Amino acid sequence: MSNIGTASPGVGIAAALTALLIACGNPKPQEHAPKDEHSQSASAVVHKSPASPQPTLRHDVVPQPPSTEVPKGEIRDCRLEVDGRVHVNGKCEVYSMGDGGYTLNTWTSGKPKNSHFAVVAILNDQTAEASWNADPDDSKAMDRLGVVTQHEGCWTNDRAKICAD
Repeated sequence: MSNIGTASPGVGIAAALTALLIACGNPKPQEHAPKDEHSQSASAVVHKSPASPQPTLRHDVVPQPPSTEVPKGEIRDCRLEVDGRVHVNGKCEVYSMGDGGYTLNTWTSGKPKNSHFAVVAILNDQTAEASWNADPDDSKAMDRLGVVTQHEGCWTNDRAKICAD
């Protein structure tokens, strides 16, 4: 099992899982609140009046559908090397996790021609946990690359070099 999120367990794991979902072209998961008497229905909001046992319908409230917008990455110069072999070299979409971590070569705009991608999840100021999809048809970065450190703008270790400039 990886050490993703050991610095801040909830944040690191959530960020890594969100990055994996986004890399696979899935929107960020939505939290579902329990329904109650004030929840919005498809056509109206129901409010129970204390003076009347019958609920009253409010037609002046228009329910809004949940957002289906997928977070967008940005195009950067990318490089992904694993075990001495270059898998990505050139422009690719990168989704930032906001803490310095990112998903390199995301699939949010569709599966790229070279569909290997990598996830870098920050552990602390000097290290991160990296994983990738060794099988280019795999939609999850479940193949562990191990702990990486920053060197000349890239995350590296003995097996991998992951760059997004």
